[in-house]
Amino acid sequence: MRILAVGHCFVNHDNAKFLTILARRGHVVKIISPEYWLENSQKMFQKKIDELVEIQVLPTVLKSNLTIYFYLFGLTKQVIRFKPDVIEFFEEPWSFSLFQICILKRLFFRKIPIVCYSAQNIYKNRWFPFNFIEWFNLKTINAIHVCNTEVVKVLREKGYKRAIEMIPLGIDFGKFSLKQLVATDVLSVGFSGRFIKEKDIITLIKATEGLSGVRLLLAGSGPEEESLKRYVHDKKLSEQVEFFGVIPFEKVEEFYQKIDVLVLPTIGSKSYKEQFGRVLLEAMAVGCIVIGSNEGSIPEVIEDKGLIFQAGNVEDLKAKIIEVKKDLTKLNRNRLAIRDWVIKKYSWDNVTDMYESMYKGVSSDRV
Repeated sequence: MRILAVGHCFVNHDNAKFLTILARRGHVVKIISPEYWLENSQKMFQKKIDELVEIQVLPTVLKSNLTIYFYLFGLTKQVIRFKPDVIEFFEEPWSFSLFQICILKRLFFRKIPIVCYSAQNIYKNRWFPFNFIEWFNLKTINAIHVCNTEVVKVLREKGYKRAIEMIPLGIDFGKFSLKQLVATDVLSVGFSGRFIKEKDIITLIKATEGLSGVRLLLAGSGPEEESLKRYVHDKKLSEQVEFFGVIPFEKVEEFYQKIDVLVLPTIGSKSYKEQFGRVLLEAMAVGCIVIGSNEGSIPEVIEDKGLIFQAGNVEDLKAKIIEVKKDLTKLNRNRLAIRDWVIKKYSWDNVTDMYESMYKGVSSDRV
């Protein structure tokens, strides 16, 4: 099968793992992406991924905006020359770059199926022209892969009637080793992520406040950082709460090794819901116990492998932390089984199987 993959996300090679695996399975894979992508004010440049994966960089405009960035020229030529059996366009349904390829499909290659990605689990009425772009794209693409079930409901409400496949985000578990248990009277609770209101880190701080034998480790940064530090200072919690700043991805496993419990306390808002919660899977792979709120996709990810609390409820979260501290030895007995479950379900090999099945399905039913 010939697979043409297009998307800004493939500048980050961690997002292209499944494409590399597909190439090693004998499929012909080509990636089209911008030369670089601006993320957190940093330029991430496209580089060679694998000898079996061809990469074509095309000139683009507005490289830091997922919605309105687009390719200046070259898309049509690349599709016609490569003759793909399927086009993987890894952008959201309202994106202008997807609109480009959908127009080209209608004009030049109607029979080549296009699939795209969506993680938007909140129904949003978009302003013109993006409401039209979304409508046009949804009428054109052949399948959509999503990472949580709430997205399916949103897409159906938008009128999308074709195939929707549940494909989770993959994890490179080779980067996360099982931590060694150390006997201690102190329970280390951690959070890793953006310091924004929707993550509701203040509830986590309040839930651990005054708990004997519990310390809190916070990794990340964001607009709420100063107010959180001010609260910790005013409440004289500096000996209990430690801020680690932003941790590079290659060192995030070291942070998980320091903690016993990872908490994802997201409360969300009208415009924000947790779409996946990758940190939960990474922490489980290391052997941490996970606690998450009942917001967005968090319960879907945790299933019965961790604890769930009522979003925004300090006392409920505090009770869950106390429960973990009390039964830590018992809960740690399951960590090997949980790690095996996470690896089996979210490994890149398993996720690639899902992509391969979807591509075969749409390419065998070309319209």
